[in-house]
Amino acid sequence: MTVGGPVNKASSGRLASLRAAADPGAYEVRVVDVDLIDDHPAMEPLDRGNVEWLAGSIEADGLGQLPLVRPKQGGRYEAISGRHRKEAYKLLASQGKSQYRSIPVNVDVRCSDAKARALVAVTNMFRPGETAEERGRRLLVLKEEVAAARAADPDAYRGTTTVEAVAEIVQRQTGRSISPTEVKRSIKAASDAAGRRSQGLSVPLGQVLDSMGLPASVASAAAELDAQGQAALLDALELDPGMSAAAVRRAIRDVRGYSAEDLCAELAKAERALGRAVDIKDAGVACRPEYTAAVRSLVRRLGSTF
Repeated sequence: MTVGGPVNKASSGRLASLRAAADPGAYEVRVVDVDLIDDHPAMEPLDRGNVEWLAGSIEADGLGQLPLVRPKQGGRYEAISGRHRKEAYKLLASQGKSQYRSIPVNVDVRCSDAKARALVAVTNMFRPGETAEERGRRLLVLKEEVAAARAADPDAYRGTTTVEAVAEIVQRQTGRSISPTEVKRSIKAASDAAGRRSQGLSVPLGQVLDSMGLPASVASAAAELDAQGQAALLDALELDPGMSAAAVRRAIRDVRGYSAEDLCAELAKAERALGRAVDIKDAGVACRPEYTAAVRSLVRRLGSTF
């Protein structure tokens, strides 16, 4: 049953349809059988506790925001957002409450596969407990769709970067503001995490390193540890979650032991520092005696080990 709402004629192009995704005029409102709505395969896993809570809320206060769906062949639909609301209706219907066998939905009658992937990504954003990696994966999907749309219609979003377009679409769809810089940062976090998994970094250690916001190079060094070493590093990080990147690198070296590369790297840094110190001393700057004595002592110790 169609309740109203013609398709927005302003959303004629692929990118324009993404840009106008949050415009209520772009949808038809229909009341459909809940058993005719399938879930998009990219949707988040179902939270049964949330379904039960929503069922009680809907029964007490009504539906509120309508799920978004698109038509499929054979008179069926595919949910783009509102999976938990749809499942709450099914739960209430299974309890003998026949008025919940059908649910009012927004229908995007011109939703392509590409647009569906983008909308699934953006409408699941800003969930409670969402990590930077999860948000980055969704933003990457949206970025890829925007980039493809821009390639198909070069005049669209002229003078606007792809990440600026992504930020605008997120704001239109969710009502939440996100900067282009945050879009880039979240996508990089997702890419870095994917790279760490491919390098063999354990999931628990990767999650802790993600939460600390450390550079990708630190995680790459941690991924070189064996399973026992990664477990030992995880124990150290859990004892001191406020470690700096430099402290974590030292902890990694402590766990795996020192190598010839470590020694050469430290000697190279010492050589550069001493060279600068000599230049400063030659310029007539006085040095406190205790520093000169300490350097001479280190040089004697170093010489005795070679």
